[in-house]
Amino acid sequence: MKRAFLYLILITLMPVSCQFGIQTDLTTVTTITQPIETTAIPTTETTTETIIETSEASTTTTVTTAVQPVLEDLPSLGYYHEIMSQTDELDQPLAHYFVYLYNDACSHCVAIEAEVAGVLTLLKDAGIAVFVVDTAVVQELTVGDRDAFLESIDEISIKTPSLIEVSAGAMVKYTLGSTAIPIELDRLESTLLPVA
Repeated sequence: MKRAFLYLILITLMPVSCQFGIQTDLTTVTTITQPIETTAIPTTETTTETIIETSEASTTTTVTTAVQPVLEDLPSLGYYHEIMSQTDELDQPLAHYFVYLYNDACSHCVAIEAEVAGVLTLLKDAGIAVFVVDTAVVQELTVGDRDAFLESIDEISIKTPSLIEVSAGAMVKYTLGSTAIPIELDRLESTLLPVA
């Protein structure tokens, strides 16, 4: 799982007295970092306060950054047979869900990754089942699983990026490519998500 890191650029603010040649001593530098969970957007904001205290004055600088969702934070599937046969916690087939297939070596996948991760995170947060499959690591549990999956989506090879809508274990819609997927994600976002 990838972790997001906050990069802080410190800008030194000199008190007015320093600008005119009056010497002040830097006595304390304190950095406080606190995560702030948000529900309106699929990001986690982190606020960092840097408190610089001098013998004459104290300066507080607050920097807020948003951590973008990433595909690795979404539920992933590691076997071909799982793609079309997802079940709930009671081992009942899921009625409806989405599966996004990608590969980090695919330039088209990389180009739309942020948008895909953002919308899929919104769908997941709204209670809609979504899964991601990294085609570089997905495996067959038994010989023939890959071929059975390809037959179920009417393809002869794995193509990325692709988005599969599944209902009752069957493909409902198959969207392929970095042009068509953002259009499909816009449609899903406008039809499946509540208006904020």
